[in-house]
Amino acid sequence: METSFLFHLFEIFLLICSIRTSSGDQPSPDAKTKKCTKFNSKILWTSKLRESPLVGTPLLIDIDGDSLRDIIAPSHSGEVWAIHGENGHIVDNWPFYVEGRSFFANPLPYDIDTDGVTDILLTTTDAEVLFLTINGTLFHGETIKVPPLRVKRDWYSLDKDYIKRVAEEMTKQNPEGTSHETGPTEAPPPSPFSQFDDQFGAEADILYSRHQPGERPSGLDPKDETYVFVDPHILATPVVADIDGDGDENELVLPVSYYFDRYHYGFQENLARTRLNKDELSKYAASGLVIVNLKTKQITNQRLISLTAISSDQPSYLLAPPTVVRLGPKDPLSIIIGCSSGSLHVFQGPSLTPAAGFPIMTDSITAQVSVGDVVGNDDQYELVVGDATGNVICLDKYGKQLWEYNVKAPVDTSVRLFNFNSDSSMEVIFVDKFGVVYVLNGTTGQPTLSSPFLLNTLIHSSPLLMHLKSVDDDYHLVALVPTITGLYCIDLHTACVSEVQMERDFMPYVLQSDHIDPFNPGLEVLISSLSGELACITADSYHPTEREVSIETWPGETMGNGNWFTHKGSLFALSVARGLSTRDASGKSFNFGFNVYDAKASETNPKEYSIELSVGGRYTLLSDRVLLNKSMTHFLYTPKTPPAPLFAEMILKVCNTHWQCDTASFSVRFNLIFEEVLDWILALPFLAFVAGYLWLLRNETDVSLPIAYNENSRKIM
Repeated sequence: METSFLFHLFEIFLLICSIRTSSGDQPSPDAKTKKCTKFNSKILWTSKLRESPLVGTPLLIDIDGDSLRDIIAPSHSGEVWAIHGENGHIVDNWPFYVEGRSFFANPLPYDIDTDGVTDILLTTTDAEVLFLTINGTLFHGETIKVPPLRVKRDWYSLDKDYIKRVAEEMTKQNPEGTSHETGPTEAPPPSPFSQFDDQFGAEADILYSRHQPGERPSGLDPKDETYVFVDPHILATPVVADIDGDGDENELVLPVSYYFDRYHYGFQENLARTRLNKDELSKYAASGLVIVNLKTKQITNQRLISLTAISSDQPSYLLAPPTVVRLGPKDPLSIIIGCSSGSLHVFQGPSLTPAAGFPIMTDSITAQVSVGDVVGNDDQYELVVGDATGNVICLDKYGKQLWEYNVKAPVDTSVRLFNFNSDSSMEVIFVDKFGVVYVLNGTTGQPTLSSPFLLNTLIHSSPLLMHLKSVDDDYHLVALVPTITGLYCIDLHTACVSEVQMERDFMPYVLQSDHIDPFNPGLEVLISSLSGELACITADSYHPTEREVSIETWPGETMGNGNWFTHKGSLFALSVARGLSTRDASGKSFNFGFNVYDAKASETNPKEYSIELSVGGRYTLLSDRVLLNKSMTHFLYTPKTPPAPLFAEMILKVCNTHWQCDTASFSVRFNLIFEEVLDWILALPFLAFVAGYLWLLRNETDVSLPIAYNENSRKIM
């Protein structure tokens, strides 16, 4: 569908801002602003990617096998850029462009063709899942299209149980869209994709899907005009997880919003195809989860969350990614998500069964739900989330409220969990929309660490927590806060607030940190902006060791696997020695070592972890479960090399019992040196023969080849 950036941006802005807030819209009078010495930063590079905003968080990945970080950044205008992390230059053959599409969600790494090389998974706002190679080319025919929602045309005049019946019916459908024999239902589900389309020329479409061929129906059902097909949209990042419990992470959890795009249907020719009038379009706004098997490209399950009208006070959209985690070490995976219609949901297992005690009714939730052992230090995880009326609540896994803290402005970004002094109590940090930063004690829900802090500017992104080394060599935990006027730093040790000097004006939107530039000592911060610009900055005073580089890495704004902690002293962290060149592994096996850090692991409190070493989606070289009984443990394995010579990306993944994972990846050449030597050995005899033959020809002076027939010379040879 054709989209307008300004209209969509304005629409999302209205959606968030129109949500009801409490009567007080001014910052808390007790908010503090303490000025202190500013820490210096420098811009390593900037890259201007047209004028289209970068709404999602870029993906950091090595796409050219040189063991250097590259950046994949999709834009609202349908372009996907690849940028070299060390200098900000655009990678050859990029960007990739899809006309008439836009991207709100973050790109994800996934080896779709199981060749050992990680590919790139993208989701468009029109609910299409595409896959790109590392060269920026599309896997043609592999696009996955989410089906529309089929509801009664007059659903709003039916009884309240109708929505519940539709939700139950969606979970009974098989991937083909037909229902099981479970008796009569309110909404008999035909195939979600129409069978009445003209398929001629379909394969010429760049987003053609051989798995769901044809055009998705929209508007009135031509076979039963009492039903309406509502268009699907993806406005938040999906999650790849092992939902069915078969040991393979091949299920894609899609947060889907269903509505009719007002810009697209503002054109009369588009509206006419729906056979609905313009006023009817505003009567449909729904949200739901769709589970897709990435191996078969088929939908395995779907669940309706809420059905509302666009014109309602709280229309139903999913604007934040789901959090997929085990709330207890022995619990099934839970899919946790908040809805803008004012509800918090927890679903469990492949059947998407609602967990006991849920849903919880709140005000509008537009941020991802954070999870962690916030209260009790009992290895049972709690849920922490803020809503549009400024309520920040902490719930146990049964939906019981443990504490609540109220601020006087919307909390529409995710909270962060961290442990300030490595004790048994965690802290919660979050920002409200009008520029106040709060830090709460995780056990009591009351302010701590001299908070709140007043920044006097609008904030539209979550804070980034990291450790900076001061001039006296002490490590200070700081919060970097992006605002519409610049980047601010809050030193949580001294309660000092300072503005980060950026050398020039820059409006940061999303922050993430990693070891991006290998030639710069320390950790870099990548900033993307609504003006379509990327910047890589570093702090002059920050020069960590290899251990701190790994531990302080925060790879993105949203963490789909529930990893919501700043690592140091709070959660385990993985450390793998980094090199600037591609590794070689020869022979039948190779040595591989790494460290796992967990401040809470001890002889009396051992921590269990799973370890997996794989080559893309092709080979699993190592799978193990271990117990940590000290804060730092070194592991050394000797896995077998793949059965055939291969140049691929090796991925090390370490997960705790809650399926919170840390990963490290790097390019490896398996037995390619031997293969190259063998190629030369086989080629040498042929090269020697050619050289000898050419030497003999040099001495044959009377041998010539004719180039034309001459009447004066009948002799050709």
